[in-house]
Amino acid sequence: MSEINSYGGECPNCKNSLIMKYNKEKNSLNFDACPNCSFLNAKINDIYLDDLERMSLWEDIFFSYNVNSIDELRSSLIDTDTDDDTINRIYPSVFDYSDVPYKEIKEFIFFKKNQ
Repeated sequence: MSEINSYGGECPNCKNSLIMKYNKEKNSLNFDACPNCSFLNAKINDIYLDDLERMSLWEDIFFSYNVNSIDELRSSLIDTDTDDDTINRIYPSVFDYSDVPYKEIKEFIFFKKNQ
């Protein structure tokens, strides 16, 4: 199995670091999640997750970082984000957003900033 879990890259919405998961195996979940702006793009094969599945994925991410909210996740990663030695810049993101219009990128924002 070839799986990559990483923090780094660049959010296509706000340009901050992403939490990324990539697995080339069939039927695997792959995602880009931004703790700063709550951008979340997630697919299993070529099928995007619906809103309920995306909420569940955020809850899984919160659990894996031992936090309860996007604000706590953001705060827990602030120190990491300023330490370039801990950020993986090799993979810019799991998905290629170069041809995606900004309007479509905005559709992947999950939480409002004050939640």
